[in-house]
Amino acid sequence: MNVGLFIDRLDVGGAQRQFALLADGLAGRGHRVTFFTLLPGGQNWDWLRARGDGRTLLALYPARGATLPRRLAQLADAPRRLARALRSGGIEVLYSALHTGDLLAWLATRLPPATPVAWSLRSSRQELDWKQRPPFELCRLVSGHVPLMVANSATGLRVYQRLGFRPRSTAVIPNGIDPLVFRPDPGAGRKVRAEWGVAEDARLVGIVGRLAPVKDHATFLRAAALVAPRAPNAVFACVGDGPAGYRAELAEQARTLGLAGRVIWVGERHDMPAVHNALDVLCLSSRVEGFPNVLGEAMAAGVPCVATDVGDVAEILGPVGRIVPVGDPAALGAALDELLALPLGERRRLGERARARVVEGYSVDAMVRRTEQALQALARGPAA
Repeated sequence: MNVGLFIDRLDVGGAQRQFALLADGLAGRGHRVTFFTLLPGGQNWDWLRARGDGRTLLALYPARGATLPRRLAQLADAPRRLARALRSGGIEVLYSALHTGDLLAWLATRLPPATPVAWSLRSSRQELDWKQRPPFELCRLVSGHVPLMVANSATGLRVYQRLGFRPRSTAVIPNGIDPLVFRPDPGAGRKVRAEWGVAEDARLVGIVGRLAPVKDHATFLRAAALVAPRAPNAVFACVGDGPAGYRAELAEQARTLGLAGRVIWVGERHDMPAVHNALDVLCLSSRVEGFPNVLGEAMAAGVPCVATDVGDVAEILGPVGRIVPVGDPAALGAALDELLALPLGERRRLGERARARVVEGYSVDAMVRRTEQALQALARGPAA
């Protein structure tokens, strides 16, 4: 199969990482893969380029327009450029992600000769700013002309259907986690803890994700303020970066809550297997998720987890972690108390069960195989 993947950028992000893993996996299964982006560069672009043959990377533009009119002109011209690249590359099926990418992919595949297109939708709720709203609404309006829409969570698929998305067919394909990359590695974890100045007998609770309101660091910090007096050896790490103003706002909230000296602001990291191994407990406090990669990664590393009841989190975590309501610091704090109070042996056994759950049901191989089957059926046509 000659398959094209399309996403606007291959920088840091859950969708970007999953599409990079998919490109690598499809190439490994003998398919010809061309990865189209609007712009070159980014962590996942570099990772794919280093993987070698069988994975062609093609940016529609060498650099972003210097002015807003120039950027808008690039977006307007992108479908024509993408359609030309699809024809010249002999692409049999195109798979896109995120609303801007989905819209541009649909427009490109309307130009003859038409290429079958599948959309990948990644969230279970929509909290859109003024830039995100137009492509979302346009995608909703044209969704009835899309042959296949793939969601990474059953919850997300139901939400999109309630919002008026009506593709001709649908599928749920959970994200894939590589258990060979994300695995228990105490030595790597100790190095990270030493780098952060975390004592050996401390209990390290981490939240991993970009600093954005949707990740609800504010609730995490309020829960930490409840836990801190009850667990004097607990330390809290915020792994991820975001706008400077929002980062300063969160840091001020932590200081006001009396968490000075108890919260580590780590910033963006590229050694996530080691970071997960540094944690005693992972906390996911998000208000919106579909399939949160950080949850699966922490589970694969054998880390006990507490998470809010969003997306398919309850299905992913099952009985091997703790699920709490969204935006409830008291419930989140109580769940953290419970896991931190477990003897070391029990906490390790809980982590082992979490890892087994990922290996059995949420591996990269499973994600690639399921996507391969869906795209092959789409390429064969409606009769398939």
